[in-house]
Formats: sequence, C-alpha cells, structure tokens
Amino acid sequence: FALNHQRYSDAEEAMWSVLRADEAHTAAGVNLSWLLLQKGALKESAAIAERVLEVDPCDDKAWSNLATARLRMGQYDAAYTAAVRAANIDPYNPGYDSILGEATLARGDKASARPLFEKALRWRPGLWQEKARLGRIALEEARYEDASRYLQAAVRAQPNRQELVGFLGLAEIGRGNEEGARKLLQAAVKSGLRGPALTALARALSPPSGP
Repeated sequence: FALNHQRYSDAEEAMWSVLRADEAHTAAGVNLSWLLLQKGALKESAAIAERVLEVDPCDDKAWSNLATARLRMGQYDAAYTAAVRAANIDPYNPGYDSILGEATLARGDKASARPLFEKALRWRPGLWQEKARLGRIALEEARYEDASRYLQAAVRAQPNRQELVGFLGLAEIGRGNEEGARKLLQAAVKSGLRGPALTALARALSPPSGP
C-alpha cells in the first residue's frame, strides 16, 4: 500500500521488516532493492538484489535492479551481464531492452545499443529517454535528419532539459536549419535554461572569428 502511494520511507521500513522475518522473501527483496535505487543507495540495492538472486536466479526484476545499480556505479560489464539476464528471462519488457541498451552504450558499443533502444520504442512509443539516446547516437554519427526527429520528440516530452535542446539545435545546424537552431537557443535562454549543451550550440552559431 505504501509503495503504491509513493510513501517510500514507510514502504522501505515495511520491506526491511518482512526480510528480517523471512530472508527468502523475494518479492520484499525486489521491492526493497528498487526503493534503495530511488534514494541512491546503490551498493545496498545491489546487495539486496544479489540476495534475491541467490534464492531465485530467474527473478528478472532482481536482475534489472542489479543492472541499474551496477550501471550507476560505473561497473559497466557487470551491468551488461545482469541486463542480459533480465532481458533473456522476459524478452518482451521494454524496460529491460532500455537498461541493456544503456549498459551496451556505456561499454562504447553504439551499433549494438541502437537496435535495443529501437525495440524498446516499438513496445512503448512514449519513452522519451530512448528517443534522446537514439537522437544523440544519430547526431554523433552525422545522421542529422534522424537526430532531429528523435530529439524533437524528446524535447516535446522534456522541454526543460537543456542538453536535449542543445543537441536538437546542433542537429538542426547539421541538417541546414540554422534559423531553427537559433530560435531554439533564444527560446531556451529566455526560459532560463543554462548548461554545456547550450553553450556548445551558441558556439556553433557564432560567426567564425577572423585570422
């Protein structure tokens, strides 16, 4: 009840209580691991997920929690291994495709990450983070039309994220729409947005300096 109503502190206390009474209670362990992720207790979350997996190695949610914790700790190979296990257990969960895509991207393999994000979007078209990732990949690969399409959708979903607006502006420059990029920058500055992506966009729009 507390978890469903986002009373996370109460939910965490309840899950700890259940686990103390029954260390093999996998549902409580999975929920506790997820709650610890939300508060940034990454090592603790990973440890609880591993305890669950000792009881049930086929618990896909525990593998997903473990993958997320390892990814946020910068342990990319371990994150990838855990994400593969989650996706293999439930190949129809777009969230698992996404976390596997993130781990794959973190390992530097953009070519393999791209179809994972695309698959996640086929299952759940409203995901904005996956569109942002695909837009960034396309931008880095100079596929500016694809970058613009994905990043426009991401910005519509998250208009106050300066990095998305900046990357979209760079994509617009890449596809020859400098006026559109300038309007994006002006609107972002007017809204009070600041950040490195917007700084990069401003520099890209600046006239070249003389010799």
